[in-house]
Amino acid sequence: MDKIKVYQDVLNEGHYKLLSDNLEIIKEDDLLLFEEGIPGFEDLSDFIIAPIKNYEPFMVLQSLQNPDIGMIILPVKNNYLTPAEMSTG
Repeated sequence: MDKIKVYQDVLNEGHYKLLSDNLEIIKEDDLLLFEEGIPGFEDLSDFIIAPIKNYEPFMVLQSLQNPDIGMIILPVKNNYLTPAEMSTG
């Protein structure tokens, strides 16, 4: 069976009500493959990143192999202040 079809069926089971509507269509380009897994989840390799409705800029790194595994993430920005810049502000 097609891997994308299996993941689509999992997402349509209703586990993801807070996630963006764009999860209804998963394309091969949407998949993130961690060939050796990620620390603590070495047995999971296929993930997507999805925005969380009404909670921008928060997103979820969602396992497509285990619907119970999802991690809240934030985008990295390069405009953070250093401690020295904060103390002179």
